[in-house]
Amino acid sequence: MMKRYLNVSLVVLAAACLVSPALGAADEAAALAVLAASDSPLQDKAMACDELARVGTAKAVPALAKPLSDDELHDYARDGLARIADPAAGKALLGSLGTLKGSKRVGVIITLGDRREAAAVPA
Repeated sequence: MMKRYLNVSLVVLAAACLVSPALGAADEAAALAVLAASDSPLQDKAMACDELARVGTAKAVPALAKPLSDDELHDYARDGLARIADPAAGKALLGSLGTLKGSKRVGVIITLGDRREAAAVPA
């Protein structure tokens, strides 16, 4: 009897692994829509940045780079970019150094260090 449950569990686990990328793409699209909507509440935009940190791809980089200069969304956007493995995220962070000032700039520098962005060393 135990073997039957183990087999069923393995099948369910395998199916979840196959479905996961499709769910991630849907989650990414929904989060991008929230960030793009000018009437989205601040809390929803913050949660969208958090979601993109989890499932975001290179497609999410421009949407996360935009609020780097926003006083209220900066940290959320920076965290989202920090966790996207695509090199475009590092380039976006590096590109923002020319426009950001003060604590926002320091935050991006820390994030570039956390990502071990070798291209950021000269900057």
